[in-house]
Amino acid sequence: CVVLFNDTYSEFNYPEIGQAAFKILSQLGYRVIVEPWSCCGRPMLSKGLLKQAKNKAEALIQQFLPHAKKGYPIIGLEPSCILTIYDDFPSIVSGEDSKTVSQACVTLDDFLHQHLEGGKLALNFKNKAASIKVHGHCHQKSLCGMASTMNVLNAIPGSNVEELNTGCCGLAGSFGYEKEHYEFSMQVAEDRLFPSLRNQAEEHIIVANGLSCRSQISHGLKRKGLHLAEVIDSMIV
Repeated sequence: CVVLFNDTYSEFNYPEIGQAAFKILSQLGYRVIVEPWSCCGRPMLSKGLLKQAKNKAEALIQQFLPHAKKGYPIIGLEPSCILTIYDDFPSIVSGEDSKTVSQACVTLDDFLHQHLEGGKLALNFKNKAASIKVHGHCHQKSLCGMASTMNVLNAIPGSNVEELNTGCCGLAGSFGYEKEHYEFSMQVAEDRLFPSLRNQAEEHIIVANGLSCRSQISHGLKRKGLHLAEVIDSMIV
């Protein structure tokens, strides 16, 4: 069994990403447990609302603790959400329960990377070539790196995968949505992200795991970024 973290974005904004991950994990032979929606408290934490963030953390720990104690991996799709549990929860909530849940958490990228055998995934891939360009999410790059993402995408038969030197998208959670930060957010995107993507052909697939990154790409370039789960799902039967 594995647990798929049903975060806010999977529940309310982009359920197709959660559905894609469910299909992939099921095809790998897992029984996938999806708990009711819960929030990791990242927005509160980012704004310094530590009491509210702790309340969210304590509730989520109790929700996931029975699964973590059984040794079930807790797989996350939105990097900032799953990495908040992994990296921040032990500091917000003391005790062994918090550590147990934290240590069970893993990104989908890293989980799939653990299942590579000879550079291949045991999935029923279509015979479909694809040129894939990857933009890394800052939170994910800082804590996990991009090796798992790249190796998993390279496991897609016929794929040509390149990690772009795109830096930070500039949106940074809610930062770029705020009126006083909008222009600066756009300047950050124009530093590397936007110029790198403007040069990409329309048929190139842009992978951006973070919602903030995909939103910035959509707003600034009118291009669609996809989550790794969506790309793999589109390539399997």
